[in-house]
Amino acid sequence: MSFFRSQEMDGWFSHLHKDNAFEFQFDHYYMCLMIGFAALRDDPLQGGSELIRHFPGPYAAASKLIVGLLLIAETKKLGKQLSNKRDVEFIVQQYLESSGSGALNDVGFDRINNYANGGFKYLAEEYDDKPYHADTFFGWYTERLRKLAAESPLWSSQKAIML
Repeated sequence: MSFFRSQEMDGWFSHLHKDNAFEFQFDHYYMCLMIGFAALRDDPLQGGSELIRHFPGPYAAASKLIVGLLLIAETKKLGKQLSNKRDVEFIVQQYLESSGSGALNDVGFDRINNYANGGFKYLAEEYDDKPYHADTFFGWYTERLRKLAAESPLWSSQKAIML
């Protein structure tokens, strides 16, 4: 499977791409994903287009952290406990390849794409219009992510930060 995004997401960020605010197309996907994780919001992605099959460039080095955030989010969503070894094993088996590589399986990709889509939907609902200027949008985004992270059951615990 792959990372997918909606056409709506591409259109919403189009002005920032024209201003070269993003080095990679994955940048805006990642921003949406972090908002989706912080808000614990996952909206099913219907259709969409393939973005990329793997973590690109600098995201490759952080791929385990990003996958870890997915696993923690799913643990919270499913009412599982990070302190329970069986719960953690269950989550890992559900979302990662059985090879032990730490790579997402099809279910894991589906879930991560849904969190990115949920984050995009959140941004589209909360931001006045689609972003036209990088400096204005990035300032707003940073403050919103900080607020959500402070309120998030995913990121508010020290255990989640230490994993």
